[in-house]
Amino acid sequence: STATTTMFQFYFGDGTLSGITMVISFLPMFVFIPFVRKLVNAMGKKEACALGTIISFIGTLFLLNPNITPDQNGIISFMIGLCIFGFGMGFYTCISWSLMADAIADDRLISVYGGGGHTTLPVGEMFFRAGGLSCINPIMETGLSVFNQALKYLELERTVNYGSAIMKYYDLKKDDVLIIFHNIGINPATIDAAMEAKSRGVKIIAVSSSAWQAEMPKEHFIRHPNKTNLFDYADVCIDDFNPVGDAVVNVPGLDTPIAPVSNIIDFYIAHLLEIETVKQCIERGIIPPVWSSANTPGGDEKNAAYLEKYKPRVKML
Repeated sequence: STATTTMFQFYFGDGTLSGITMVISFLPMFVFIPFVRKLVNAMGKKEACALGTIISFIGTLFLLNPNITPDQNGIISFMIGLCIFGFGMGFYTCISWSLMADAIADDRLISVYGGGGHTTLPVGEMFFRAGGLSCINPIMETGLSVFNQALKYLELERTVNYGSAIMKYYDLKKDDVLIIFHNIGINPATIDAAMEAKSRGVKIIAVSSSAWQAEMPKEHFIRHPNKTNLFDYADVCIDDFNPVGDAVVNVPGLDTPIAPVSNIIDFYIAHLLEIETVKQCIERGIIPPVWSSANTPGGDEKNAAYLEKYKPRVKML
């Protein structure tokens, strides 16, 4: 996050190390992946999420230790804290795969929504993709997407009740699964959609950045009037660690950073969710619905059965 980069630059004296620490913070999640199914079976989803929260809190306390010194020992101590925090966050990511596998087992759709602008692109990335899940239900509103005029979608994503109107139209039911992408996680189109889904008993997997939600002032004009964050409504929170401002490359002679990374990370998260969901389905003895490439010989024929099944249920098909 921006805070981590700033701390390494001004406290530890080497801003380049912040990228390494971000990679390290993801490593515990990958170590944890092989054990997630056994953990969920032994503890239950809510209990596993609670344990993840406790572990992340311990990691946060470790990071706030005032005795961390600006030297090699301090850097090692900080990285240990990040690993503890990342391990706790890994619980949430892994539990989300279980929720999605449950939805497939119950023959439910998995809905996906982006709260505005480029955050709608992961929705398209998960929908009707070769090798992707056939039961993805994209809650795609053109008005919020990059295929609308830029200034228009910018205004619409800041419009109160726009997101709730979209959710009402798609009419999600209790225990349906909804993935919400929005790296900033504070604008009205995102918050209203989450509130409406939550009121219906929908299980929400939120992919967003804790940095944006924590660092944006409560009175910032792009916030929802109720000042809440996307993670406040989610059953599972997946932190994409997107830095405030999104762009991460500084070119000497230019005072504006370039190269935004939010979609790179969120696309990765989207595919990881599907990959691990498919693995869990196979472990349960369930054959998950997966699209074949329509551009290969026999692709249309393979997809025909899924089209017959999902076309009446998925509005965008």
